Amino acid sequence: MLAKAAASASVPAMKGSVYLDSHDVKIIQYKAAIYKLGETSRLLNLLQKNLEKTADTEIIPLMNYILSLGEGPMFNVHPVLRKRYQLLCEYKVCKVTAVNPALSTSGIDLEVELPEVPEDLDDLKCKIYDENLQWKLLECFQKIVANSSSIYERKLRQVQMERNAKRPVDASGRPITFVINSVENLLRPWEMSLSLDLAVLINSREQDTTTRSLRKLQTQVLSKFTDCLQKKVLPLIRGYYSQIQKFAATRGISETALKELQSWECSIHRVYALLFRTLCLFDVMVSLVRQIYLPNKSYLNESRTMLLSSNVYSYQEEIQKMEALCNLEEHETFGELLAILRNFSKEGSIYHVQPSKVLDVYNNSLSKVIPFLTASVQSLKIFAGMWKYIESNSEANKKLVNWEESQLIHMVEERLAVDKLAHVEQIKQKRSKNEAGLSLKGNSPTSRNAVKRNLIERVNGSSESSISSSGPGSPGKMSPLRMSRTSSIEKGSATSSNLSSPQVSRRGSIAESRVPALAKTSNDKKMALKPATLSKRVIGRPRSSSLQSSQETDQKPKPFIASSLKSNSLQANASLNQRIIQNAVAHSLNGNGTGPSPSARVRNAEKPSPVRCQGPAKTQSQSPIPVPELETLSLNSLDDQICQEHSIDGPTSVNSSTATPEVIVSIKKVRFTGVPPMDEDEDKSPTRRGWYKKPSVLHYPPPPPQFALQKYKMRQEGMAFKTSLREGDSCKKTGFLTNKEIPSPKESSTSKLASKIRDKLR
Repeated sequence: MLAKAAASASVPAMKGSVYLDSHDVKIIQYKAAIYKLGETSRLLNLLQKNLEKTADTEIIPLMNYILSLGEGPMFNVHPVLRKRYQLLCEYKVCKVTAVNPALSTSGIDLEVELPEVPEDLDDLKCKIYDENLQWKLLECFQKIVANSSSIYERKLRQVQMERNAKRPVDASGRPITFVINSVENLLRPWEMSLSLDLAVLINSREQDTTTRSLRKLQTQVLSKFTDCLQKKVLPLIRGYYSQIQKFAATRGISETALKELQSWECSIHRVYALLFRTLCLFDVMVSLVRQIYLPNKSYLNESRTMLLSSNVYSYQEEIQKMEALCNLEEHETFGELLAILRNFSKEGSIYHVQPSKVLDVYNNSLSKVIPFLTASVQSLKIFAGMWKYIESNSEANKKLVNWEESQLIHMVEERLAVDKLAHVEQIKQKRSKNEAGLSLKGNSPTSRNAVKRNLIERVNGSSESSISSSGPGSPGKMSPLRMSRTSSIEKGSATSSNLSSPQVSRRGSIAESRVPALAKTSNDKKMALKPATLSKRVIGRPRSSSLQSSQETDQKPKPFIASSLKSNSLQANASLNQRIIQNAVAHSLNGNGTGPSPSARVRNAEKPSPVRCQGPAKTQSQSPIPVPELETLSLNSLDDQICQEHSIDGPTSVNSSTATPEVIVSIKKVRFTGVPPMDEDEDKSPTRRGWYKKPSVLHYPPPPPQFALQKYKMRQEGMAFKTSLREGDSCKKTGFLTNKEIPSPKESSTSKLASKIRDKLR
């Protein structure tokens, strides 16, 4: 025992995980067969009871399609049972005597030999609408299912005993158990619920048993099958597949990432169950498609049928996919699926739960098999929709009645050339929509927050650089425009450099500190206050900025006197900014006729100096630069937006003079909410011996209401003896209360207990 425990402990596996061996593979196979056989038996009994209740109506069970739903390796439990199942699929009644083979725990053969399907549609029609034959097939199938289920039950008990005997034990001496519930949701045959819908009601033998009715019935069966797969089966498979895909794509070979998977301790078991379930679904799909497509193969490949489709080129592609699905054993992906399942079933093979192993299985099998399954179901759904369209296109069918075969072939060739272009164009449109959807998904909240943070950092960085460049600091802190100038040019054109700087329209703090110093006349003083507020509005960039800029740029620009500065891109932007500011100032002066209001002057005077905002800690309410909201963020630069505003020309609006001050004069009131209490980091416990923190205030229960009466008892007694005893009559006149008239308070048990506690605490 101890040797086995030590050997199992030395295996390189994750702690708490369960490795997969050949016994566990057999258990998964047997349980999958038991689940499917049990569900099939339950649904067949339910279908039989429901059909027997409606004896007055003729309802025929479609046993050929129900048998296709039961296709898979589960009937390979015995060759006799497999042969009987094939006879039922070929519409032949078989023996129902029970088969009791010798008990063995061999694995299930994964290869399935598909039965022959009649290609004559008239022969198939006679067998499908034969009610007696269908009921006999139902009874025989029930017997075969019950016999197979009993064999699997015995095999499961035996393999569990063998596993417990050969399985290494843990430190406590018990074998590590495999909980089948961890893979149950992947093994459940949810597609078998379609069996209750596979029955046809015959109201009139002449109308409901025609070839057209049979094809309509087959399209309905195909549509119901694809809908069942997409709604009940594929969501469970894609759910676990997406978890493994996310693990393989983002985390790599991390054990922490592996533990995020569902039932991670049995990850290899779940991967094998997923692959085995996919194999069973492929068998069901192939069997059902063969039952429907092969009898109608000649009809579906006719030229007349192709012309009835909406797109001949797309229809031929789907026909080729159906042909490939009928011969699925020749497909490369299906062969790889069989190969990897056989590798898991080898005797003596052990697969530990390791991130590298799960990643290897995903890359070699899951990443190919699951997308192929999804694509096959989607192709089946598209084919069913095309077939429905062909059967309902009766108008085009009437026009093609008298056409010869040569004319139809020529028409098909012409349609192929035209429809191919339409098909390619449709694919391009789908790709463009997918790319647009991916771009919209890329605009996630995290990316928008990143844009917001970048813009805030850019605005804060520009304000800090403007503060440093306003003073006589070092050249390293100056803006690139000032660094490109020489000292002689700065001395000769101080005024023009201040007005032509690109910071005037971007940074309100610089405009407030520099422009008033340059205003010498009354007209200049009026111009000095407007650029500051204009620049502040440009930084905030509200939603109505484009409308405001279109109103402010209606005036013709005044002639601009170019300075003797060197020509570069920053100066070009600066001159453009100065021109916009001059236009806005001239427009405001001409429209209003007066300077800013006294309240605006007071607000401008109360604005703090930019030097005081130089501290490192800045809040959104204290910063002179308003942070734009998330909806107003744009990836275009400020210069591009200013150029766009400058290029707008239109008629001058009458309300432009009154609309601008409403945006300029805006005060945000902030209420001081107080200082939060200190946390543990700020108010740490003393480490010195004998020292302790001051305890919190103890809240005792409030005093009872009778305590107030006792408090004023002496005062009431004094009022009673205020008069003389000889004045008995006068007491009644005055109406003073005596001590006897005052009711004595009655203390409750709670108040007594509270008073005792209060006395002890004093």
